[in-house]
Amino acid sequence: MVKKIKEKLLQNKKKSIISLIVIVLMVLLIVTLAMKPFKEDDFKGKKVEVTKEEKDLNKYNDNIEVEKDCKNVLLLGVDSREDDFSDSRTDSIIIATVDPNGNTVKLTSVMRDTMVEVPGKGYYKINSAYSLGGVELLKRTLKYNFNINIDTYMIIDFRGFQEAIDVLGGIEVEVKDYEVKEINKYIEEVNLDKSTFIAEPGIQKLNGQQALSYSRIRKVGNGDFERMDRQKRVVGLVLDKAKKMNVSEYPELMAKMYPFIRSDMQSAYILKMANTIYKMQGMELKNFRIPLDNTGIITFVDSQWVVIPKLKETTKELMKFMYPDKDLSDIRVPDNSFIINKAEEQKRNSLQENKKPEVKDDSFLIIPPEENKKPVENKEDKPKATDNTSGDKPSDNKQPNQNNNQNNKPNIGEEQKPVDNNQKQTDNIQNSNVDNANIKDK
Repeated sequence: MVKKIKEKLLQNKKKSIISLIVIVLMVLLIVTLAMKPFKEDDFKGKKVEVTKEEKDLNKYNDNIEVEKDCKNVLLLGVDSREDDFSDSRTDSIIIATVDPNGNTVKLTSVMRDTMVEVPGKGYYKINSAYSLGGVELLKRTLKYNFNINIDTYMIIDFRGFQEAIDVLGGIEVEVKDYEVKEINKYIEEVNLDKSTFIAEPGIQKLNGQQALSYSRIRKVGNGDFERMDRQKRVVGLVLDKAKKMNVSEYPELMAKMYPFIRSDMQSAYILKMANTIYKMQGMELKNFRIPLDNTGIITFVDSQWVVIPKLKETTKELMKFMYPDKDLSDIRVPDNSFIINKAEEQKRNSLQENKKPEVKDDSFLIIPPEENKKPVENKEDKPKATDNTSGDKPSDNKQPNQNNNQNNKPNIGEEQKPVDNNQKQTDNIQNSNVDNANIKDK
């Protein structure tokens, strides 16, 4: 009897998730019909030509059949500060794979410090691909390195995320003492004189500004790994809030977000996607991360901390995740041994000189294991829950001490804009050869 009740509750929960997704897609459809189609990404820079290596690799992989009913939606979060998104880096990269045959929606998160070869440009952190060539170059980068075919995309600016949280009435989370200073830094970075700061740690309701910054902080705790945990937490809380909204409130939510969205989705595609998800009974949500724990090398290259994926292993596991019913072991990947060897050489040189690398790029997310030392939390003096309704900046005596965390990190300078590696570097980075070896383990 108890088992049947649990199964019934689980079934109702899955139905509510499906209903929510369908409602959101239908509201998207209504908005696009009532207002106008979304603006598409408009990259104003010079178009990056397709390289011979890229063309040859894609030609081979495209002959290998994948599950055609699966659709991959690229979801990007950017900080544009302006209506023009083209000069922005992607702060979050997620591929949502809708698999109607498997009744699943699979979310693949790409760590933004993942260093890969950007076709026609050289080796960069993957979050730079968008600013180098717009969404098309990022799609090509995902295809070239991981054989991910993108069917459609949606980009949302930070301001749209903030608006959504405020319409939902905020979210409640526990803010750690070592997170407060970083959260406030990001709040001011985006909102300037309109900032509403967090005064102290503890369980509290965060508004849009605070929730966005909570999701973005990356230089405390376990770097990018803990950051992704925060993002999952926020997404879960937003989902819970959205499920409790009255259907009549959805148009207001979308109207607030609409100016901050770029997408190639048209009304017919949204309707088709809504119908596909509606038919998926017992839908399951699954998660994957690029790279996985054992398929990435955390190191430094040219004064920046990065994670270099082992492309064979990463792509092999990713294809199993996306298309479990297909044998895609023959998929080929680029040979990125150049950048791995370069990292090892720089590490050896640094050890010989007996000094730490000077990190000049402030965009690193991954704190190396030896640097990952969290400040000890004082459990005897647990902070009380607060509700952030004031816009006053907290005084210095309310800010938590960051010394334990900051002193253990490499020396970090100002963030540098990505430059064209083909122009700057003397190494022949761009012309890396395609690895013709089978992706199967030897």
